[in-house]
Amino acid sequence: MLSTLFGDLGAQPKRGGRDDAEAGFAPTAVLEDGAEPFNIHAQIEDPHAQNLFVTGSPGQAIREHFRHSRADLGEATQMLTLLDVSRQQAPALLKALADTTGTPVERLHLREQGTLRTLAVVERATVQRRAHDTLKVYHADTRGNGPEEAEVCAALMERSQLSAVLLDKADAPAAMEALHRVHEAVQHSTWRCPVLAFVLPADGDLLAQRVRMLPWPARLRIETIQGPLRGSSALWNALQGLWERRRAEPSGFGRWTGAQEAPEAALASRLLGQLLLCEGVQACALVDGAGGQMIAGESALPAGLAPDLPRASLATSLALRAQQHAARTMGQPSVEEISVTAGDHQQLVRTIAARPGLFLLALLDRKRSNVALVRFKLRETERALS
Repeated sequence: MLSTLFGDLGAQPKRGGRDDAEAGFAPTAVLEDGAEPFNIHAQIEDPHAQNLFVTGSPGQAIREHFRHSRADLGEATQMLTLLDVSRQQAPALLKALADTTGTPVERLHLREQGTLRTLAVVERATVQRRAHDTLKVYHADTRGNGPEEAEVCAALMERSQLSAVLLDKADAPAAMEALHRVHEAVQHSTWRCPVLAFVLPADGDLLAQRVRMLPWPARLRIETIQGPLRGSSALWNALQGLWERRRAEPSGFGRWTGAQEAPEAALASRLLGQLLLCEGVQACALVDGAGGQMIAGESALPAGLAPDLPRASLATSLALRAQQHAARTMGQPSVEEISVTAGDHQQLVRTIAARPGLFLLALLDRKRSNVALVRFKLRETERALS
């Protein structure tokens, strides 16, 4: 057992046997988009570096990976996730923790199945603490700043007990963009993390005020930590102190029931069935934009001619997130509706203002449909789901 600036830490015991599989990353996985259930094939090459080959949404791949590899997915346990906007502090902290405990940092490489291109690297350090919880500290090193990369970070944060957004080394535009992305992520029905901390610079009073001004979900506790935090040990002690204060409270890390629970599938299916009565509507769906998951869907066409609604839902969610990002960049209000025309086909997307992250998708036959009427019906359906 070591007494250091990081607190009382001990070396991680060696793993052995299949009973320890749940504690680590799952083996190499192949996720086929649209397949149910997802196909997962074990092929361990390195105990500390593994691969996840994915098609479709990387964020959804992480969610499915956790669903297969973690029995405690419904209740986050001892999981702390770092969102490092500057990409400097989190890797240094995980390395320092690994060096102190003598336990290597585990890495999960997300690779695009067709090209083997690396989309992100998820890092994890396991920290044993004497007389305290064993903490698993996660960080996602993404290769870009687009919606797909943000999804990977959100998929890790949403199941943690504590998520920390490190803004003290980031420039102002990057900090504000990260703040808006996190605020959008906590509205999704997949969010379960009860405590969200923002690590701010010593002179970050204005940024702290902007954090507090945002309308966060009532069940989510927002914390701010202002510097100066010099070095990894100071950052770790601040996060560990927050963890212990929260754990000591009567509510502790109570189970989160979701920022916005998705509407019951039966109600959604009934409303979508009414939408199908409009002339020219071929199919429609209610979609959770967090990972492009279809909550409910209805089609007016026979099985052989019906569009692939799950695939269309996923593709549309990516397009919607890109449009929302563009709107924020230009200082415009949130996107309410998107219309896409391709030959004889048309897609209408309607966001649900009262349930951020959810949207309605309608696929139309352009020659037969009354677009104005369908838009009116989409607004009616939105109100009913609100």
